Amino acid sequence: MNGSTASASADFPEADGRLLLVSPNWIGDCVMAMPSIQAWRAAHPYHHLSILCRPGVADLWRMHVAPDSVLVYRKGWTTTWESVRELRAMRFDACVIFPNSFRSAWLPWAGRIPNRAGFRGHWRRWLLTDVRPAGEGDHRHQAWEGYQLFHLPRPEQLPPPALAVPEAAVTAAGEWLSGHGAYRWVGLMPGAARGPSKRWPLNSFLALVRRLVDEANVRIAICGGPDDAEACEALAREAGTAGRNLCGKTGVSEWAAILQLCDVVVCNDSGGMHLAAAVGVPVVALFGLTDPERTGPLGGRATLLRGSDRGDRSIARQSMAAEKALASITPQTVYDAVMSWILRPDRPLQ
Repeated sequence: MNGSTASASADFPEADGRLLLVSPNWIGDCVMAMPSIQAWRAAHPYHHLSILCRPGVADLWRMHVAPDSVLVYRKGWTTTWESVRELRAMRFDACVIFPNSFRSAWLPWAGRIPNRAGFRGHWRRWLLTDVRPAGEGDHRHQAWEGYQLFHLPRPEQLPPPALAVPEAAVTAAGEWLSGHGAYRWVGLMPGAARGPSKRWPLNSFLALVRRLVDEANVRIAICGGPDDAEACEALAREAGTAGRNLCGKTGVSEWAAILQLCDVVVCNDSGGMHLAAAVGVPVVALFGLTDPERTGPLGGRATLLRGSDRGDRSIARQSMAAEKALASITPQTVYDAVMSWILRPDRPLQ
């Protein structure tokens, strides 16, 4: 690694240096990148930071405290070349590339950014000027990888992500969750982008809903994306008038606001889990074969329930072993974890 290149990627010689950060593509990965980005921003308060991302995470980055601007790129050659021209016009000094894909490194290279730091792999070494070894710190939380990319010292503890949810989104969430303040709200997110191998069984979620509505007198906020519509609708039917099915009805900022108004959120190892933790709500997070030491929620307000000690970083979308591990987490265990948050001395049940 060339010393001057490393310095340029993390510490500019100019007082008004301009850094581009190529964002991860998934909400959870973005949230786990935030602590290192916040650390870089704190060390470089007068530098300009732009984040280049896909449309699905743009509003998430607009809520983050660090970037000065958010640039969006889309699929297709026409829009790709529009992004390249935009990058060239903005004349960035350096770029830090979080994704491991070829395209994520090609864009800043084609945008003529002189210093480009990223992990090796995917036949892209020649596109980078500062190649970081892939897999360093594999047994640490994924959030530490950002410190490695930025060439920053690691703090003793990871700071929580810093998001500012727009007031308009909070107002809309309060209207959706009518009765907030008179009841405790439990957020439920039955989905996970990785598929069945990361989803607690729907029958278990349904059993949890029955207990919460019948015995705890809480209200249920059900959230998810288009792929979760069927599961969310089933939970809404089970909750009856105590439920609000918000699946597919919100953008990222409204989703964050809804989670922020909940007293506790039950979720799989998913982007929704990371978003809930990022806005400071307690989470009860359900892990099958994935490893909370690697991808657990940040911020410290979490109960982690594991169906296995195996701890794989990556599992197949269809894995009977993973589904069996998740199924071993009982609705009673999850109910007890939820109630331990709701019945804290500072949050009495209404």
